[in-house]
Amino acid sequence: MVTCKETRAAIIALHKNGFTGKDIVATKIAPKSTIYRIIKNFKERNSILVKKASGRPRKSSKRQDCLLKRIQLWDRSATSAELAQKWQQADLNPIENLWSILKRQVDKQKPTNSDKLQEVIMAEWVAISQDLAQKSIESMPSRIAELPQVKMLKFATGALLLLLSWFGGPVNGEISANLEKCLKFFYENTTPQGISGKGYEGICQIYKNKYRFATMYDRTRRIPLYSAYILSSPDGPRPETPWKIEPQLASLKADKEMEYRKNPDQNVKDSQAVDEDYTNSGYTRGHLAPSGHQNTKEDRIATFTLTNIVPQMEKSNSGPWNVLENQMLTRFEKFCKETMYVITGAIPYESGEHVISKRVQIPEYMWTAYCCPTQQKASFFPTYAAVGRNDPNSKEDIVEKKNKNGYDVKEMSLEDLEKILQKRLNMSGISLFKNKCKK
Repeated sequence: MVTCKETRAAIIALHKNGFTGKDIVATKIAPKSTIYRIIKNFKERNSILVKKASGRPRKSSKRQDCLLKRIQLWDRSATSAELAQKWQQADLNPIENLWSILKRQVDKQKPTNSDKLQEVIMAEWVAISQDLAQKSIESMPSRIAELPQVKMLKFATGALLLLLSWFGGPVNGEISANLEKCLKFFYENTTPQGISGKGYEGICQIYKNKYRFATMYDRTRRIPLYSAYILSSPDGPRPETPWKIEPQLASLKADKEMEYRKNPDQNVKDSQAVDEDYTNSGYTRGHLAPSGHQNTKEDRIATFTLTNIVPQMEKSNSGPWNVLENQMLTRFEKFCKETMYVITGAIPYESGEHVISKRVQIPEYMWTAYCCPTQQKASFFPTYAAVGRNDPNSKEDIVEKKNKNGYDVKEMSLEDLEKILQKRLNMSGISLFKNKCKK
């Protein structure tokens, strides 16, 4: 089978990122024999290029040929050439549809060498949303029905649902771009609008078979973009518990619940930050959804997942930012009559390499915003927001440096925070709470 350069590069990119041949075969990116041949060629020649084969290139795989021959026996009036042409025109392979989208996105970036090509492919592959894959699969029955020669293929449509185990879907479904299973942590069941990007992955955080909070995770930077939760008064102290990882970021076939792994494998390390990234890094493990804002012990333990953590300087974490978190809890207990919705996030640096362990991005600022639609009248309700410095040497255009240590926190209106996020994240129309938290 003839494979394009992008497909070969994608296979090698997956191989170099710790995926086994079996894992890559499961993606349906190419026939099994082709995948193993490309990997073998790369190991022997350290190149994704292959010698140009002589003869006429194949138009379909051997598996497709076999299926087409069976169809031909059922409808002897159609030739193999006619069926093959209709097969290609009908676009009956959803994974091919996704590869076509991937190719267009990769072409836009014009990678200059094979290493850059592989890097771009991995980033764009991760950026393909579950919704797009789902729509491609759901469109198959109607496309098949339009081809009278292939009506007998209807029985095979169900097999296409296997793709959902690669993109999320009904196998577990706790990871999705729209966080549809944990919308209760957002005001009016509405996630922040205007926030989107390559490599963002929504996580409905599960601990002991219960949703605890929601996170939008940035695979590229290996930190959360934000976590959303409902603030509650804690019924006990901060728990002593090990740091957990999100198995489904490494494989969507994995268990849906966060878990502790003493020695995470390479697939886990490639997909997210691990505890050793923070060891001796000079940075603390800074919660976005803090344990001190969670009611039960199980709720508090659930916040100790590394997908809820960013590298935060100790003088910020235990200083002004901690003061702000305590102040928010006090406002909730004194003024908020019902539910307080909170979204807390991180703002990356605009340029430069700011990482720990050469792979986990350090945010320049922390931000938070809350929404309490039913409350006693006060100047800081129904919404309020704040931004905190995580670098004492940052410019003072967002937060002015007044404290000696340089980790100041500035409180502001929700509108001002949204303007800052739009500028720094280079996104338009950001709205954290529906209708500005007004009923």
